[in-house]
Amino acid sequence: MKKILFISMRKSFTWLVFLSFFICLQSNASHIVGGEFQLKFKRGYNYELILRMYYDDINAQPGLLNQDLTIIVAIYRKSDNQLMTPKGIQLKRISTDFINYINPECENIDKNVVHTRLLYYTTPDDILLDPCIYNDPGGYYVVWERCCRNASIKNISSPDNTGNAFYLEFPPVGNPSCTNRIINTSPLFSQVTGEFPCLGQPFSINFGAFDPDGDSLSYKLVIPTAGYSSLFGSGSEPFPDPAPYPLVTMNSPYNTVNPTTQAATNLIPGNPPLYVEPTTGILHVTPNQTGLFAFALEVYEYRHGVRIGLVRRDFQFLVINCPNIVPGPKIDLQKPGGGVYAKGDTLKLRLESDTCFNVVLTDTATQFGVSSALTLEIIKTNIPNGIMSLGLNYNISPSNNKIISPLCFNACKKLTIKNDTLFFLKALIKDHQCPNPKTDTLILNIIFQPQVNAKPKIKTLPSPAVSPLPYKVGDPIQFTVIGTDIDTKDIITLSAAPQGFNLGDYGMGFNGISGHDSIASPFSWVASCEALQPGHYKIFFYVQDNSCIIGNKDSLAVEFRVTDIETTLADIIPPNLVTPNGDGHNEFYELGGLPPDNCTYYYKEIIIFNRWGGKVFGSNRRDFRWDARQFPDGLYYYLIDLNAKKIKGWIEVIK
Repeated sequence: MKKILFISMRKSFTWLVFLSFFICLQSNASHIVGGEFQLKFKRGYNYELILRMYYDDINAQPGLLNQDLTIIVAIYRKSDNQLMTPKGIQLKRISTDFINYINPECENIDKNVVHTRLLYYTTPDDILLDPCIYNDPGGYYVVWERCCRNASIKNISSPDNTGNAFYLEFPPVGNPSCTNRIINTSPLFSQVTGEFPCLGQPFSINFGAFDPDGDSLSYKLVIPTAGYSSLFGSGSEPFPDPAPYPLVTMNSPYNTVNPTTQAATNLIPGNPPLYVEPTTGILHVTPNQTGLFAFALEVYEYRHGVRIGLVRRDFQFLVINCPNIVPGPKIDLQKPGGGVYAKGDTLKLRLESDTCFNVVLTDTATQFGVSSALTLEIIKTNIPNGIMSLGLNYNISPSNNKIISPLCFNACKKLTIKNDTLFFLKALIKDHQCPNPKTDTLILNIIFQPQVNAKPKIKTLPSPAVSPLPYKVGDPIQFTVIGTDIDTKDIITLSAAPQGFNLGDYGMGFNGISGHDSIASPFSWVASCEALQPGHYKIFFYVQDNSCIIGNKDSLAVEFRVTDIETTLADIIPPNLVTPNGDGHNEFYELGGLPPDNCTYYYKEIIIFNRWGGKVFGSNRRDFRWDARQFPDGLYYYLIDLNAKKIKGWIEVIK
């Protein structure tokens, strides 16, 4: 009561001094359309405070846009209205862009009556919210006040001398014991656009918010808050005063409030009057009066069922008597045999191949010589991404007033269902008529049946009996890979996928082939010594059909283990006597019956030397014979090279 009396005294004094100025300034000072705060978590204990203020560029006093380049806002504790920011928080204006229309054609209808800017303010530096200070369970609120609202607002008394209290509530950032940190970003309202209601026409606009923390949100229309600011200043300098803040004085019959919910119910009169969907924030009205109407929308933030925050958006709508609107577009889905499906019809599809339908778009606006852009929007569907494709943007004109666009379902985007499954599709076609696009809907139920595709089969002949199959170096490996598919329409392909090596590097022979029904390709290999490293080989053989449906592949793994040939070649004891005397015994020096070679020990050559080291014989043949008849009796020496072993010894020649 004391604060209100102080403000009243100030206003009386100011009125006496500036009466003549007030008469001139009263209509020109009205510039506030509305706005809202947002408190945004950055990192650590740092936050950014943002104010979006909507500014009337037509009715504002000339030069007013150059004021309020920086503003001072305050934070109070809710439980006792204790000021938490003795020096205030400075916000700096960083942009002054005009708000856009979803449909640019609307700008030509009301830009001379309503032209709204978005003044964007933010803290130049992050603000610190210490969890050991901001830990009161009741939470806190942010406030800033400014006057004045538009003089022509119809549902507010003396709007040109009524201010706006911008207001946000946020929870504590820590607990009373200062042991835990609570992170929260306040809800962010959807971007304001310039769309406006038309007299007698249904109007909807999304004022819903997004919560970055995933908290639950609910919405309510309320009487706007005036605060304590006025045309001649404020009693809350240098900071806004603490709550509670007086509401604007609503003219009758716009001041109706639901006694149970305290929601405002007739801020814009109509059938229905302005209302909000409590869970989405979408506003609806079919107004029955023209004029400028102010309103406020509050979004409440809940976490674990407990309300933790509030953001209030103030705004206004200008209801006008719009130009005559021509009829809107129409969307139909053609039946394959002729005719169109009715809304809510059910299709039954088995996606064994891509399936398409014709979507027919027409627009009766072309009868009036109007060209239009049409936008097709998927409103609601549970069809998985990638299964369905549908064009979204079209141009229609008097010379091209019927467009056929395919609605296709892609079989190759594997629809993993085991039983008949019901899906639904709701699509909306809309034109760009201003202010409310005309629309038509396509509503379909679709039963997708499980995709059917016989899985191809693969085998080898002869079939591998043991895996891995044991082979010796030099053994021939041969079998045939066979692929079959009872779906005779499908093309099947055989392929091989060696694990960690290339077939050609080891001389393995196999060719991938394609065909129908049954196909076969031989595999052949003779393992060489190089195959001992690594010695173990695994190959996946595949048969795959050209269907993109699940289950179109079969595989078979074949493993080989290659080992060396067993030999005792390294253990041979060469003879050491030769008697070339013609008696038919020991006539030649030879190594008959040598054990088989392997990859480690194999016969390379023999060299025979005389006792002076001179070479008298050499051969790389396993069946060599040294004829010693031409050499004198005595001792000779040999060297036998078995690769991994060298054998040396002597030979005595006796004639």
